[in-house]
Amino acid sequence: MRSLVKAILRTRDEKEQELTADAEGFVRYARTQTGIHFLRIARPREPLAGFHLGKEFDQTSHNACLTRDQQ
Repeated sequence: MRSLVKAILRTRDEKEQELTADAEGFVRYARTQTGIHFLRIARPREPLAGFHLGKEFDQTSHNACLTRDQQ
């Protein structure tokens, strides 16, 4: 069974709301105000090692962000 995706929606008044994807995998929210909205989806870390800027790491995390000017 696949885990449901969680997202954080931040509105222009800096209020945050946690959202969960529906059964189809879509994250939906009701438009309550205009202005800039910031949506961040953070996936859990996975044991995938590597190097970045000469530093070794043993876990990788995946994040996605969307900024939208809601009219």
